Amino acid sequence: MANWSSNLGTLFGHRTSYTGAKHVEEGEHGTVNDGLGPRFMQGAISFIEPNLLVPSQSHIEIEIAGVKMHIENVPSETKDELVVYFPEQKILHAAEVLQGENFPNLHTIRGTKFRDPSMWFKGIDVMRKFDTEIMINSHGRPVEGKEAVSDVLTAYRDAIQYTHDQTIRYMNKGMTPDELVEVVKLPKHLAEHPWLGEHYGTVAHAVRQIYVGYNGFFEADPWQLEPMAYEQRAKAFVEIMGGRDNIIDTAKAAMKAENYTFAAEILSYPITVNKQDMEAREMKAQAYKAWAADQVNINWRNWALNAAAELENKRDFSNMISFASVDVLTALPSKQIFDMMTSTLIAENSLDVNMMLTYNFSDTNEAFTIEIRNGIAQLHEEAVKGADVQINTTRAVLNQILIAGPNAQQVIGTNLQSGAFKFSNGDIKGFGQFMSYFDKPMTPEEIMLIVR
Repeated sequence: MANWSSNLGTLFGHRTSYTGAKHVEEGEHGTVNDGLGPRFMQGAISFIEPNLLVPSQSHIEIEIAGVKMHIENVPSETKDELVVYFPEQKILHAAEVLQGENFPNLHTIRGTKFRDPSMWFKGIDVMRKFDTEIMINSHGRPVEGKEAVSDVLTAYRDAIQYTHDQTIRYMNKGMTPDELVEVVKLPKHLAEHPWLGEHYGTVAHAVRQIYVGYNGFFEADPWQLEPMAYEQRAKAFVEIMGGRDNIIDTAKAAMKAENYTFAAEILSYPITVNKQDMEAREMKAQAYKAWAADQVNINWRNWALNAAAELENKRDFSNMISFASVDVLTALPSKQIFDMMTSTLIAENSLDVNMMLTYNFSDTNEAFTIEIRNGIAQLHEEAVKGADVQINTTRAVLNQILIAGPNAQQVIGTNLQSGAFKFSNGDIKGFGQFMSYFDKPMTPEEIMLIVR
């Protein structure tokens, strides 16, 4: 969890709201479900640190209240996925190795690190070895009967391996992602399997990520190494296409012909040139709404509808997804918190700055120093002698400050008065100067994913 979202938590939270269609209404013209099941319902987020660990790619045998359990690490969606087999009942809990009655998200369009498909289908092979009569899942209905369980697991792993292996095969022929999605298709016996509908994941976006995961972004054509600057390129394309009004007319014709994504693509150029071009923005929004109506994949549909809402300035921020939690923050190692901070340095404002800040935590016996040095923030896991600002406090107080968000200064002031946050070198003014070199998180309203 921490490794997935720590440095990019702001972005991933925002992008998750797009896949979850948190900015649009529910119903026929909005979002209808979440693919894995009905609408996502977020309760209170908490965290209890585990006190029993399962070795990587191994298992443990335990008994709780007289119930015997075999708990196995099955790398799949995540490397730390765990399934539970109950040998006496012959029941397998498949966790999230199977993502409901859908082709799996071998890559999620909200953004994540590379999910290795070869690890995933081999993980399912571990599950196939159990003598299972009933399989229950975190997503999807239970499966009853040995033959039915075997059929689902076999088809699921075969679909993943087929997608992976055929993508690799065609990559070795020199094909690029745009070409790969045209040739890598599931065969009929897998495409029509009831547990492999492309309602959540798709073969197409899995193929693109397999390419990037193994090969990186560069498709071999050198112009990709140094393309024309983003806005300059948009202006050039507008000119080449006969001007902004001609693009509008071409987009209208494309939409009439139901070429919705092509219309949206060419409308992107005049929008980049003039982000306040509401005619182009509203037309692109209509293209996405029409395209969304044709999609069986809920993530594609939801994203298109959210994109349309952004283009029309109609995003609803009242139901945003948040991963923030006091319990999660408290469980994060102190080092990771400071590591996250280094990537928020405003480099252009600190190229001539050399300054250090030290935190001494009395409750955890830890010390960390962040050194700003000519546009770099380096973390030292110790109290560096002579730091410009030295703070004596506790990790518990730091947690309060971080959770406070925009009210952090008030929390610091309260702890200064009580003596729980004090300076052994420097003062609050120096502390404020040091912190001014770091970015503050953007609000969801400020982040634009489509109007660029």
